[in-house]
Amino acid sequence: MKNAILLFLALALPLLADNSKPPRGSFLSSQFDEARAAAEAQGKALVYIETDSKSSCPKVHWGTSEAYSALKRDYILVVEDDAFAECTDVACMNAAITKTAKIGNFTPRITVVEPAKLEFITGVDYGVMSNNKRWDKELDEKVAAVMKPLAAANAAQTAAAPPKVETPRDWTNIEGKTIRATLVEKKDKSVMLKLESGKTVEYPLDKLSAESKAMLVQP
Repeated sequence: MKNAILLFLALALPLLADNSKPPRGSFLSSQFDEARAAAEAQGKALVYIETDSKSSCPKVHWGTSEAYSALKRDYILVVEDDAFAECTDVACMNAAITKTAKIGNFTPRITVVEPAKLEFITGVDYGVMSNNKRWDKELDEKVAAVMKPLAAANAAQTAAAPPKVETPRDWTNIEGKTIRATLVEKKDKSVMLKLESGKTVEYPLDKLSAESKAMLVQP
């Protein structure tokens, strides 16, 4: 029996580790500024996940996988994974993380903030997730209560403002390549850019540099 249990754990842990890889489109903590700019540009809350994919604890992997699965579609995820050398602690998140720690301090620990001012919205950890099957629904409700009024206020402010005349600007991607183009339209996951040649192209938001994304939210 003991050998069977050890064999099960040996087989199960790698599978759990695979499930706890950051989902496509998420950011590492070392890319925090870029993630914040993306969240502001898309009007989404910022979710900061602290975890360790090299942990031998199945609970850590289960909780991390649950968080990625539940949150990846609707939020901008920033992952501070102790297993990744390039990940760093983000000092400007400390105040919000401290509030999450009062709710629960097990790994994974998840802190949700409004991206412009990094104001705390809600937080959960493994303990909350394992004891409350509606944790993700309740998180969504708390985020909506904060973000929807902000979106409405921004929409009203935009409607009241005089129409903005776009001019050609330099746009840089995450590889450092630059083009000169005029913004035609900003969508949820892309921008329409008119090149100097007159051709209009659609470009993914997640491939723009943090500086170029920031231009999308500037007045």
